[in-house]
Amino acid sequence: REVLTDDFKISEDKNLRGVDPQSVRSLNGVRVTDMILDLVPNQEVFRTALHFLKLWARRRIIYSNVIGFLGGVSYAILVARICQLYPNSDSSMIVRSFFRFYSSWRFPMPITLNKIVVDNPLGFTVWERHANFYDRMPIITPAYPAMNSTHNVSISTLRVILAELKRANEICKPQIITEDIWRELITESDFFKSHKNFIQVRCSSMSADHQQIWCGWIESRLRRLVMALEDAAFLEAVPFPRSFRHKTASGEICNSFFVAMDIKLPKTGLKPQINISRAVEQFLSFANKPWDQRTEDMEINLNHITQSHLPDFVYKDGKRPTKQKKKK
Repeated sequence: REVLTDDFKISEDKNLRGVDPQSVRSLNGVRVTDMILDLVPNQEVFRTALHFLKLWARRRIIYSNVIGFLGGVSYAILVARICQLYPNSDSSMIVRSFFRFYSSWRFPMPITLNKIVVDNPLGFTVWERHANFYDRMPIITPAYPAMNSTHNVSISTLRVILAELKRANEICKPQIITEDIWRELITESDFFKSHKNFIQVRCSSMSADHQQIWCGWIESRLRRLVMALEDAAFLEAVPFPRSFRHKTASGEICNSFFVAMDIKLPKTGLKPQINISRAVEQFLSFANKPWDQRTEDMEINLNHITQSHLPDFVYKDGKRPTKQKKKK
């Protein structure tokens, strides 16, 4: 039986020797967090800026690594890079610099905090640009072995992220940032008002325990639906990064995910015919693959739904906003 000695440091690469790849990924959660803190010039400034930017990301509906946006590690790396570039800035300046810098950054150029170590005797697979040219927004973890923290980002989610960065940069352009400007910056996204068509993904079961497992399974595969919809001509797919829990008329526990579908008009100006049946079939086939934890009560179905037919539970406090009458 082996025990950890007092001088054991998880940050040292030698401690990965003999560890399987899956365990390395688990250990790297701690290693990456520690290394990010070591690589920033001022930890207090970093933490304050990161806290605000996570709030901004959640309010603007672009916080979810699983769905295809960015997760906590990715935002931490992005903020840390700005702290490195502007070591004498306070937190508010880091936030402003964050939006200015990334709204004009030429992705897929990678964001890194340190030099990527490729030649290591431990021999783990390391992220390299030439071998991962399909990555759309590479944000690379600093600990060995370097990994891309944003491999789930799709064409559509990247477009949304960049649009939000540009919006934020425009808001932050005044020389003096007032409280009203900060409030405007973190105004909650009107996702369900901004899109006209949606796919509702309903996953249901008969118990809370089953539902937690089933909902997590479907959520981890939802990006496959987004990618399949993106393959349909003239269509952009934007996922909402969390589900809504509700009960069905028959008493089942249900979670609903929503993916917005925006039609891209061709240059001819003619309204195209959109066919999403293949994308739906592909996703259902993938989601219904044999799985040892699936029980008979776990069900999934997909429906096309328009904005006017969205359920009330997607709105704040479960209340559908009243339509404003057009002025004559």
